[in-house]
Amino acid sequence: MDFTQCTRARVAIDVPNTLSPGHPVDSPVLHIGHARTLLLGSLIAEELGLPLHIRLDGGGPRELECTAGVLLPVCTMISHLGIKCALAYRQPLVGPSDGEYASWFGSRGPEMKRAMWFGGNDNPILEGMLADDLLFNYPSLIIRGMEFSDESLTSAVAANQAALARRVAIHRWLAELMGRTWYEINVPLITDGGKKVSKSLQPALNWTFFERFEPPLVRDFLVATALAPRDPLAVVGQTFWLDAMSVDSYEWDWNTWDEYIREATA
Repeated sequence: MDFTQCTRARVAIDVPNTLSPGHPVDSPVLHIGHARTLLLGSLIAEELGLPLHIRLDGGGPRELECTAGVLLPVCTMISHLGIKCALAYRQPLVGPSDGEYASWFGSRGPEMKRAMWFGGNDNPILEGMLADDLLFNYPSLIIRGMEFSDESLTSAVAANQAALARRVAIHRWLAELMGRTWYEINVPLITDGGKKVSKSLQPALNWTFFERFEPPLVRDFLVATALAPRDPLAVVGQTFWLDAMSVDSYEWDWNTWDEYIREATA
């Protein structure tokens, strides 16, 4: 696919929501999967000559408070890994206005508004997320995990797989309806016990653990796991480029990490 038409590369982070009423937002949980997706997104964007935008999605009923709480750890992650980020922002909380739909689609504006509302499941937050890529910032290059091209990777729970498959289908349906190209690159996952690393696996791969190590060490290891997931130590230090990126997940192995750190710091 030709990505030269894209005006930006976009990576989204689903804001971890570990809040309960009356508790402050002081320690949102980010994991190593977040870190590597952001890192690979920045490297892909740099290779393609695009600015990288990081969008913060979700967060539950206290969205703005959750987002404020996650900004510091995200910024720390960006700084630690040397990620080149042009913009980090909150997802749009509302969809486009009638006038904006009319300016984009003319007489088809009301039709597109109804389609977007349907695609967002009657939820203005979801509508805003879809509109961000297809309308407000079109054409965007969406960089996200391999589970979006193979939903079986997302979870062992069939309901989660079905929900993801529906989400992907809606994205592509809306783009086709609007006569727009859906630009996407899927990056490989980090798995733990054969399952995608996620917030539910915490604190096994909590990002804060990796902050204690020198940034180049973490960065080089994460790149290596994306280039050669079966033997990352064989390619540590190799320059990343898109065509060399594997489609296979890296199954996290603490022994491999320990061996790498011992040799790198000897």
